[in-house]
Amino acid sequence: MAKPRNELIRTGDAALPALYSRMQTAIAECHSIDDCKNIATQAGAIAAYYKQIKDDESVRRFLQIKIRAWRRIGEILNGAGVDKATCKMPPSQGDGFNMAEYIRKIRAVFKGDSDVADLSDNAFRHALKVAEMPKEFFDKHAGEHASIDSLVASFIGFQRREWEKSPEGQAELKRQRTVDERWHKNYQEQLKVQERERREQAQRDQEEAADINALLAERDAAFNEVGITLDRRDRKQMHQIVFLLKKQVYETLRQAAFDHRTTMQAVLRAGLMMWFIAHGYQVPAGDMKLPMKR
Repeated sequence: MAKPRNELIRTGDAALPALYSRMQTAIAECHSIDDCKNIATQAGAIAAYYKQIKDDESVRRFLQIKIRAWRRIGEILNGAGVDKATCKMPPSQGDGFNMAEYIRKIRAVFKGDSDVADLSDNAFRHALKVAEMPKEFFDKHAGEHASIDSLVASFIGFQRREWEKSPEGQAELKRQRTVDERWHKNYQEQLKVQERERREQAQRDQEEAADINALLAERDAAFNEVGITLDRRDRKQMHQIVFLLKKQVYETLRQAAFDHRTTMQAVLRAGLMMWFIAHGYQVPAGDMKLPMKR
């Protein structure tokens, strides 16, 4: 069984079934992780050789040998006697099975065994997952997969389907559907509320825009009717000051001008003159004559 890799590859096609059978027997009788790893390595090399010559059936059979060797490694590791019930996740993380803790405790049992020490945590997980598969499932599906990852994924799917058929699974699926339907309904309601709020905001924006346009129109009208220029005492250059009047003030200004039979500009000039005088500014008497009521 311990033939060198090259010697195994040189084995003729006629000897292939016998080699396959011997490797299967060797796996069943294997109690050493190192021996199982050697078988897995040899089977992988043989599968790679037959892949080059496009012998798909031989590739499939020897990849199955490789997977079986890793399953045997997992069985040896599980035989360490570590109680899985003692390997729990913290309550804050769901109190489920803690694979990392399980691996750590197995390593402690095999302390000093270089073959176990050389196994990575990922290799540990592969071996343990394959070893935990029911024999019936493994024997039926191991030959259908080229890798342990693929086989494990297939087993997870199988477990999911079996769970969905169970009363517990049916009840949980029904509960999940109810939760999903409720969430979907709430989500649709939120969308409706958001759409309604969006439309209301658009309506408010439209009304505000209309109000602004109306105000601008009133401002333009005020520009056309009300406006004065004057010299500011602290500047040499003439600046134009335009007064924008709200509607109520504007109407009062018009009424005052009408009552005194003068112009709105004259009323504004009089007001400015009074403000200047009250604040100590000197205003030439001839520049701003107070309107006289006739």
